[in-house]
Amino acid sequence: CGADETLTNRGISYALNRAWKYAEEHGYDHLLIMDQDSRWENFSAYLHKIQTLPQGIYGPLVNGAQMFEDYQACDFLINSGMLVSLDLVRRIGGWCEDLFVDAVDVEFLLHAKMLGIPSYRVNAGMLWQQFGKRRKTSMGFYVYDYSPERLYGIFKNHIIVIRKYGHHARNLKNMFIRRWVLSRIPRIVLGAHNRVKKIKAILKA
Repeated sequence: CGADETLTNRGISYALNRAWKYAEEHGYDHLLIMDQDSRWENFSAYLHKIQTLPQGIYGPLVNGAQMFEDYQACDFLINSGMLVSLDLVRRIGGWCEDLFVDAVDVEFLLHAKMLGIPSYRVNAGMLWQQFGKRRKTSMGFYVYDYSPERLYGIFKNHIIVIRKYGHHARNLKNMFIRRWVLSRIPRIVLGAHNRVKKIKAILKA
């Protein structure tokens, strides 16, 4: 860490809290979160639909997902594309900086849920988002080739959040076991580069 704050990577949660404070100080009333590698379809339709919905936290469909309802309550939204009013961010208290990057979004939504603040997935816009370095193996399935350090953060932070919120995190726990433990770990073992270090990082987490 240097004296110049711009040279220090303090994680996405820190950056989101800085954006929140900036928005407060400059008279904005909503915060839209975007990753640098996200691409919108029908962003104007997304914003228009949100104006007709109950108050809550909103997120778009991602990477070709399908949904028949115009919108639905949900427990999981990724950071990118999330739209939230500053009033709600204030009630929630911002983003947990202890988590740095991984599970920041699910912790924010779980905290909101415990306060009675709903989250909605909106079927009016599509966000195309890059997750890891997606690669097709010779066996025909895909791996994301996250680094060992990133896998350590993913597993550690999700375990922390699941323990922190107990029975409120039941859906998160089920999703994490299904998506990461039962699906991603076998794919890492069978088809990932640097698999030994990656499995060691997961076990360490």
